[in-house]
Amino acid sequence: MNPPPLAQMRAALAYDDASRGLILKLKHGDGLQLVPLLAQIMSAQFHAMTCDEPLVIPIPLHRWRYLKRRYNQSAELARYLCQRTERGEFDPWLLIRQRPTRSQGGLSRRQRKHNVAGAFRVAEQSHARLLGRPILLLDDVMTTGATLFEAADVLQRAGSGPVSSLVIARVVRSAAA
Repeated sequence: MNPPPLAQMRAALAYDDASRGLILKLKHGDGLQLVPLLAQIMSAQFHAMTCDEPLVIPIPLHRWRYLKRRYNQSAELARYLCQRTERGEFDPWLLIRQRPTRSQGGLSRRQRKHNVAGAFRVAEQSHARLLGRPILLLDDVMTTGATLFEAADVLQRAGSGPVSSLVIARVVRSAAA
């Protein structure tokens, strides 16, 4: 088994009953007013992960999902964190979701990996800007890591420096599960 293509992975919260409502409201409930609160919760982790002034790249939505939601929650968090902390270089257009994927909810680890395989590409005009640069990927929830791993792999194959990730919350499975 290959190691994950991420130098670091951090989550501000565990995905549980307390965080789930906030995240789902932000993601599906037109909850942009939650961005400052969630950014505050993520700010210490973000600060620690942006010492080397990385490109801060939100996991992109496919254009059809973007049209349905009207915003990308990960991009709104990344923008707010970069502006508020004056750290990192926000680049929401460097990584493109080139094909639609179905929701990862309810999928197994293998299905999730297959679902996002080949879903991302680096924008043609961004290749030179990416070369050797450290990257911080930002997303809302990490379950198996399939989306983050696929995005990191695409960025590294395009010549980026080390890729790290920060999410609002991570699903934590108990040892009995």
